Amino acid sequence: MLWGGNLVFQLWTEWTLGLAGRPLIKALNRCWGACWWVNGEVMFYSCCCRIIKDVKWRVEDGMARDKRQAVDQLEQL
Repeated sequence: MLWGGNLVFQLWTEWTLGLAGRPLIKALNRCWGACWWVNGEVMFYSCCCRIIKDVKWRVEDGMARDKRQAVDQLEQL
């Protein structure tokens, strides 16, 4: 995972599409579970998971019409 990527959009892109030639995080999780995390990334990964879940929750709860709007809302926060 790219450290220093503090934008929600960048995180969402890395998670769902991949970023900077790296595999998407969603695929790494599906294939390897927690085994691919580097020791120092566990807390960082945990925070990122909360953001991704919040994007999905905002759409499911009707707070945003789509994931892009949910990302924009979180960027504003």
